[in-house]
Amino acid sequence: MNDTSEYQLLLRFYEDNDSEALLELERRFEPGINKQLAGVQQVSDREDIQQMFRLNLFRLGHTYKPYWPLAAWLNRVMANTIRRYYRHSRSKSYVPTETNPDTDRTLHRPVDEVLIHKETSQRCQTALTHLPHTQSDILRAHYLQGESVRDYARRNGIPLPTAKSRRERGLQRLRALLK
Repeated sequence: MNDTSEYQLLLRFYEDNDSEALLELERRFEPGINKQLAGVQQVSDREDIQQMFRLNLFRLGHTYKPYWPLAAWLNRVMANTIRRYYRHSRSKSYVPTETNPDTDRTLHRPVDEVLIHKETSQRCQTALTHLPHTQSDILRAHYLQGESVRDYARRNGIPLPTAKSRRERGLQRLRALLK
């Protein structure tokens, strides 16, 4: 059960669409996956996240490098899957956790911190509605959806310097609105 065989399981799943390889990977890394899912309250959410995780493994399999620790990469894919799921569903049944891969301990965020984060997020969303459309659009695409400024510029048919200046002016106005 060394990293090479686990890497080969990932390759079998990614390249050959081998579901047995996926099941074996999930079995080997079940404790880490379950730690990531510790904050998920609803069983239906948990099942949806696990399915999205499998899809993300298939979609991102080509990004894994054999010299990376596979457990850390899987944890990152699961953490991002959970974040993306709750960002899109706006569900309130999840208390975000962070896993320290060095100590393999799950760090639960205090409820106060979660509430402050939620309040700040709501204030930002409200403030974004008061910005010009061109500025709020790039801020949402870049910071909330993770799109690069270059991709945003290409998608909207505008020069890269224009996109960057819209982002910077939008950030300045957003800071002023939040003060």
